[in-house]
Amino acid sequence: MRYGWLALPVVVGVGATLIAAQEKQPVAARSLVCVDPLPQGEAQRYFAQLSAALREKRDAAWFDRFAARRLGVVRKGVYTQHERTAGGAITPAQISITDWREIARRGVKALEPVGRKGCLMDNGKAWFAVEEDGTLRLITINHDMPWSPRSSEG
Repeated sequence: MRYGWLALPVVVGVGATLIAAQEKQPVAARSLVCVDPLPQGEAQRYFAQLSAALREKRDAAWFDRFAARRLGVVRKGVYTQHERTAGGAITPAQISITDWREIARRGVKALEPVGRKGCLMDNGKAWFAVEEDGTLRLITINHDMPWSPRSSEG
């Protein structure tokens, strides 16, 4: 299997100064691809299933299926990765039900394809990619960024 590098830009606030940092993580070549344009049917399916799970008040761990196998998390300027199969749920430890609600509410119309780097939502608050099997997944959540009120309309 060939490996490439996925560089995720992380903006960290330090006082009034913004510092851009990059974290490089090896990923299997083509394992995380979001094509431009994003396959509309897959995005619609993802957000419909997420919204249904929220309406049904599923257990927190059930929401892990909407995240990539390895979820990136930015918190207090530090980028970490968390395996969803590593013995514990990533929801709510790494991403809250409140964040899942916000992602579902914003929906497919809030996604901005950025080529092979994935799709972002709310200026990079959340990053998504289409896995090789064609399934959309959340790949990174940035807890250092608030949800934008501007993009919360809808």
